[in-house]
Amino acid sequence: MTLWVPARRPASQEVGFGLVFFPRLAQADIIPLTHAIWATAETELLEHIEVRHADGSMHEWTKVTYYALKGLRHFHTDTVDMRVADWALAQC
Repeated sequence: MTLWVPARRPASQEVGFGLVFFPRLAQADIIPLTHAIWATAETELLEHIEVRHADGSMHEWTKVTYYALKGLRHFHTDTVDMRVADWALAQC
């Protein structure tokens, strides 16, 4: 990802912009940071959801998270497992 950020210069000089490169993060690194239910989920489960439904879309991950939270209440559990994930994906 590339962002334009202001370059740090003394106040007496003109403000310029410089190009800064950030490494692209993998979905597996980002998703556990988006909600607490994914922080404890297994990597294989996250990959299963990514391949089967989300396909790199954060919007789809939002829907899966919403239905996974409903699934946690439905199954009376506090961790997302394959059963809860499949139920949530069926609701999407």
